[in-house]
Amino acid sequence: MVRMRVTSAAAMLVSLLFALGARADDDIVTALFVAAGGADTGDCDERESPCRSLRYALDQAQPGQTIRVARGRYDLSGVDPAQYLWGTVRAVGGYDAADDFTRQDTSRNPTVLSGLDTRFRSVLAARGFELDPAAPLVAGELQKSQAAPAACVQGLAGQFPCRSLDFAAQVPLAQFPGQPTSASNLWGFVDLNDNREYVVIGLRNGTAVVDVTDANNPRQVGSVPGAASAWREVKLLQVRDVAANRWRTYGYVTTEAAGSGVQILDLSGLPTSITLGATLQDTSTQHTPYISNIDYATNVALPGTAPHLYLAGSDLAGGAWRAYSLANPLAPQLAGTAPVGAGYMHDSVGLLVTDVRASQCTG
Repeated sequence: MVRMRVTSAAAMLVSLLFALGARADDDIVTALFVAAGGADTGDCDERESPCRSLRYALDQAQPGQTIRVARGRYDLSGVDPAQYLWGTVRAVGGYDAADDFTRQDTSRNPTVLSGLDTRFRSVLAARGFELDPAAPLVAGELQKSQAAPAACVQGLAGQFPCRSLDFAAQVPLAQFPGQPTSASNLWGFVDLNDNREYVVIGLRNGTAVVDVTDANNPRQVGSVPGAASAWREVKLLQVRDVAANRWRTYGYVTTEAAGSGVQILDLSGLPTSITLGATLQDTSTQHTPYISNIDYATNVALPGTAPHLYLAGSDLAGGAWRAYSLANPLAPQLAGTAPVGAGYMHDSVGLLVTDVRASQCTG
């Protein structure tokens, strides 16, 4: 029965992804268009007659619209980056007016922005833009030393890009055990025993827990070492221990370091300590974990459901998904695997359907 439910969920997910893929370009219907050879007139909504400047297009855009920007150079001096990077209007580069803005190709269509700080380089790259090499430089590395608190002003809180969030405090990498050179992922949660807030962060050489209940004074609780890897991801599960009359929290940590398996952190000792509860060694490496059937505001199982741990991108079956029952959080049991030939999965997500749509699923 468990395998049947996992297979049905997978079928629903594949169908959903297929449907999403089929509609991936629908936003061109409501998009605005910008090209260096255009003219700043009209509403910028005709592919055959694009506007010339991104600045002008932003003035025409309505909430929910996307601005597709063709290859070329565009000056955005004085424009708040939040207006087109994180707001209700989204600008994306890497297009070509010659093919009617239908295909994004950042390597063939370099779209260069000027008038911005280099601190936005990685954010811009994710949107298909390049930053003008002449952009102002930032002194020092982001994690070189502890940054001072700062309010979010014009898209920057001190040295960090922001949108409607002030920068309260920082734990520099050098302050974590082993002084890791990088970090890759974090997951936050509220301990239901005392409502304290925590962040679990994947470091290059392990996993650490930071108490952020007082946002201005974060406190490291502890860490669990792990094999060195640029990628370390974590997801959490909170389970009610009726006998002990308290909640217990477990963290599932994945990494691509050979021989690591999945580390299972026992966070039940918070706020004073954390421990390595167990290591699932079905796999040697895996890219990401995902836990289904939980409320992500609390990391607690949804009523009447059974949480399952999904592993994506492991060293088995070409990286296809694997699902484990978490009935015993410290000893996950294999509940299902992807069909033969399913192929590599990089990330996974699930959706619990309980209305009339559920009758459309077979298997």
